Amino acid sequence: METTFPRQAPPFQFRLAGPAILCLLAFTGVFARGLANGAYAFLLAWAIANLVMRRRAGLPGLSQIPVHYWAGAGAFMAAYALAAAFSGEPLLSLRRLGLLVYLLSALPAVWLAAAELPQLLESHLPLCYGAGLMAAGVWACLEIGLYGGEYGRAKAALGVIELAAVLGQLIPLMVAALALSRASARKTVFYLAAIALGLVAVALNNSRIAMICVPVLSLMTLLAFRRQMGFRLTLALVLLAALAAGAAVIDGRAAERFAAMTDLSGANVPNTERLARWRQGLSVFAEHPVLGAGPGAVPNVPAEDLPEVFRILPRTEYYHSHQIFITALAEAGIVGLAGFLALHLLPLLYVLPALRSERPWTRFWAWGALTVFLQLGLNGLVDNVFTLKPLMYVYWTATGMAVFLAGRERRGPSFKGRASPLRAASPRG
Repeated sequence: METTFPRQAPPFQFRLAGPAILCLLAFTGVFARGLANGAYAFLLAWAIANLVMRRRAGLPGLSQIPVHYWAGAGAFMAAYALAAAFSGEPLLSLRRLGLLVYLLSALPAVWLAAAELPQLLESHLPLCYGAGLMAAGVWACLEIGLYGGEYGRAKAALGVIELAAVLGQLIPLMVAALALSRASARKTVFYLAAIALGLVAVALNNSRIAMICVPVLSLMTLLAFRRQMGFRLTLALVLLAALAAGAAVIDGRAAERFAAMTDLSGANVPNTERLARWRQGLSVFAEHPVLGAGPGAVPNVPAEDLPEVFRILPRTEYYHSHQIFITALAEAGIVGLAGFLALHLLPLLYVLPALRSERPWTRFWAWGALTVFLQLGLNGLVDNVFTLKPLMYVYWTATGMAVFLAGRERRGPSFKGRASPLRAASPRG
């Protein structure tokens, strides 16, 4: 008599050196636009292959990502798809939707990577980001020069706005990583060096929003991890902050830029341009209050309403409103703004309980998700940064890691139809 055994799913091991290096490369590409875009394209290709292998092995794929993310992403995409359908430029709006889908696919890809490599990613990604900050600081020094030379604004192979955004995201994360590195002298020195070079990049980038986000969010992080920080590390951070503040005061250029924020006379070109684009976006929203003018289809400001320097530059028919909330209203109306808020708030609400987690790295990434959320909100008040790829890669990476680790602790009904997250992906558990 032939003995039969119940069919078991084959062992699912996707933890090879190649995918690990690929994931780390994707998360390190924060100091070069081309590297970041290329690495994330490879990461998404890996995620698709991962899903195919999971299906063949009879294992769950994305079904265990909390419904909070799917609800927020679904509401956002439905609102913008509806706005695109009624847009006066449907093809242009569809192109914009394609970019949004690409950006939103980052969180599921990060979630899959975390499910395959949890120990590697949760504690090694901060090291990758620290290396990225060091590279940004060195690159900024090479671009501008610390001594002499004509002054400019460093971009470190990203772009002026992108670099400012990434610095505002990552330096506060390094403060939290520093707090968790007390047992390792090498990591302590590493994170202090990353923060120091990051502050150099902030000074050479000379972005006002970075100069606001970095100290405010770093102080928030310092207070959250003060018990792990210790006296010596706190003193080191205070000295670094004092040096950075002293350099800004002595240099004088930062103070001049902040003083210029109050100039509404029209002599200040950036202020005049922003105000003109905000007014244009609000007027478009007033004409299309429910569904907006369509994604990517907000008419440009008339040339006569812009400073003279913009009148000689090449013009496009459509342009953003230089602010994420006004842009959402102008592109997709009240419906679009509601979807935009749901996209960001629902995953964050799921993560908030993990801010008090007893697991250090779960708590680290929960605070990281809160940090990048606040940075996006602050930066979005003065720039349309929602579609800046380097910023959004860091944003969805931190959020994805926080969602995965918070879900691993909760293991409740928030996971779609499942009682536990994807720890059972491998028979080894």
